[in-house]
Amino acid sequence: MKVDDRDVFDLTGPNHLCNKSLCSDNKRALIGALVQAVYVSEVDRHQRRLGPCALAPKWWAELGYELVRFLREDEESEPIVGAIYRRLAGREAFSEADRNELPTVVVAFRGTMLRHEEPLRYDMTANLNVFLNHLHATRRFFTALETIRSSVNEVGLENITIAGHSLGASIALLAGQTLAYEGIFVDTHLFSPPFPSPPIERIKHRKVKLALNLTGVACATGLSHLLLDKGKMETSFRQFFSLRAWCPHLYVNPLDPICSSYISYFNTHEFMQRIGASSFAHMTAPVSLRGTLQQFFLNDCKPFHLVPCAILHVVNKRCAKLVRAHGLHQWWWPDIEVDYQKMSVIAGDMMSD
Repeated sequence: MKVDDRDVFDLTGPNHLCNKSLCSDNKRALIGALVQAVYVSEVDRHQRRLGPCALAPKWWAELGYELVRFLREDEESEPIVGAIYRRLAGREAFSEADRNELPTVVVAFRGTMLRHEEPLRYDMTANLNVFLNHLHATRRFFTALETIRSSVNEVGLENITIAGHSLGASIALLAGQTLAYEGIFVDTHLFSPPFPSPPIERIKHRKVKLALNLTGVACATGLSHLLLDKGKMETSFRQFFSLRAWCPHLYVNPLDPICSSYISYFNTHEFMQRIGASSFAHMTAPVSLRGTLQQFFLNDCKPFHLVPCAILHVVNKRCAKLVRAHGLHQWWWPDIEVDYQKMSVIAGDMMSD
């Protein structure tokens, strides 16, 4: 069976990280490659590439990590959906500064596997639950959450990083949120996390884009007050703002319709703060139109894609057209230009309220 170049570390992996000191600037590339290793591991399993024929081990071994174990949805399913990696203590290339910056343990989750029918069946079910905001009730999420929780207990919170791409980013995001509600703030890296919203970021005219975003925010907020009972809204607001001390890393390409709305979300609320509408920005931050409608019509619905704070990593627009917008490989290209900034939908004077 033909080998996809994307599975071969020597062809498409972050070779520039090998055999030299890994500084914190390369953390994005390192973590992204470990997520890619989960994809390749599932392809290895599906195509029965075993032992020396397996392609996945090089994705972690070349970067100074070892596989602890694979994660599956449950004991009866075969597809690999995640993995736990541990940094090798004896790697001489690591300086003291590197050991302080790089994660000791990484729990990584892959996204949807479109190339193979067996994992695709499981993945599409999970994607449907993401769309319906029902991911919290799935076995895949429960397995992920318990794995992360046990890893934190085993090696300590400061030594854990969780990461995911696309569907896997949704799982990592919800797991990170759930732990943050308990006061456990895990280092979280989300590549192309789905934001279910019209891709307004693709509109080139800045004022039109802003007007559409403000209109959408106002409509969603008004509808939430009409449809949702006061108790449900108060619970939603309280949970949302309890996340203000947790700041996940979001990696977004502005040309990716699946995740680019995170850019509009944060920019719109920061605009409202700049013009003196901080109270309105604060009131509208936890609300989305789709989430409101689903909470009204569906039972046990839990919207989770909105966060009050994040470090937003955005591919520079000059580079965005040169890569596959939703792909994972772009995040370790040595010549990619990424702008990043800490974003918050909460005004500074409200952060301590």
